Amino acid sequence: MGRRCINHLGNIESRSWCSKIISLSRFGDEACHHHRCTYVTERLRPNPVLSSTAFGEGAVGCRIFYKYKLLKSTIITTALVVSSSAFALTIGSSDTGNCMPFNCNDSGSSSGLSVDYYQTYSSTAFKSPIAFNTLGFFEFSAYPYPGGDVIKGNYLITFGTTSNPVNTPFSSMSMSNVAPFFNGVLEGSPKNGVFSISGNQFNYDPNLGNLVMHVVVTNQALVPNGSGNGYFQAGFSPDTTRSYALANGQTGFYDVGLKTDFSLSASTSAVPEPASWAMLIAGFGIAGGSLRRQRKQSVRMA
Repeated sequence: MGRRCINHLGNIESRSWCSKIISLSRFGDEACHHHRCTYVTERLRPNPVLSSTAFGEGAVGCRIFYKYKLLKSTIITTALVVSSSAFALTIGSSDTGNCMPFNCNDSGSSSGLSVDYYQTYSSTAFKSPIAFNTLGFFEFSAYPYPGGDVIKGNYLITFGTTSNPVNTPFSSMSMSNVAPFFNGVLEGSPKNGVFSISGNQFNYDPNLGNLVMHVVVTNQALVPNGSGNGYFQAGFSPDTTRSYALANGQTGFYDVGLKTDFSLSASTSAVPEPASWAMLIAGFGIAGGSLRRQRKQSVRMA
């Protein structure tokens, strides 16, 4: 189709100059900033006039570009805010290291049950209901400890709630609202100091009681504590304690628990939280309001 491009003096420019300005006007803001051009074509698009004459008369084309740019940046910014709202909370301290149930096997056997482990987290450590599908444990590599390698075994991890206090011994542990989190083989080293386990999403409401992580380990490699095994960070925090029973009948209860990170991967969260929806709606509202104002200004200028 025939095209003509008129410069700011009213003269018709060459086809190559016109094509350059058309391309810049459509796909970048250089034309709007550095060229005074009005573009007319016989095959009209919506708002076909492209101009940057001091953003005065005939500036509809540049306004089209910047309206799109504003809407795009607003949507991207809002999406980033929603993504960054994924929940993350770390409970516990790093006063010392602990190898059970992931880093050592003191049962005396690599066949059958290795350890039956409970870790209780105080409901007071959670300010509100949460959802998580990823656990993080932190390597303890202070001398002479070698790191936080997880020894190979089958790990069945479930979560639930309990009315028992945090410092409940193994023989008195009870759970309700139990849901499976992970069941499979684990082995390997932490990445950037953290060993992560991804599983099913668990929704926890502190009003239902303390949170309990129950880990049953079977067929775990026989790596006794003190034999060159690794350790995870643990601490004497009032927010979490542990109790366990080994296959050989040995039981233990300690007011020290693994430092644990709970997080919800944004990519697997199908439904944003209410605050995220509010930010998303607000972002579209701002973009829509700006578009309406610029449309009115363009109509008056035309």
